[in-house]
Amino acid sequence: MLVAEEELAALEQRAQRANAPALLTARERQVLLLIEQGHSTAGVAAHLGVAVGTAAQHLAAARCKYGARTSVQAAALARQAAALD
Repeated sequence: MLVAEEELAALEQRAQRANAPALLTARERQVLLLIEQGHSTAGVAAHLGVAVGTAAQHLAAARCKYGARTSVQAAALARQAAALD
């Protein structure tokens, strides 16, 4: 029963993050816009002139802010929250 309660709490936290407007940094906004345009992490890195690991870190931070499992999902959630406008 304890596991189910923990899973429920985690799902509720993800839902709250998804519904709350996330405060993205300028770079997080840039990387999500590039992901939205169809770029891969390597493509984002090349476009911005940074290391792939750096681009991956920015994407991970954005995913975390939205409780998203993928960068594409984070970009969609950011667009929905008008964070990419």
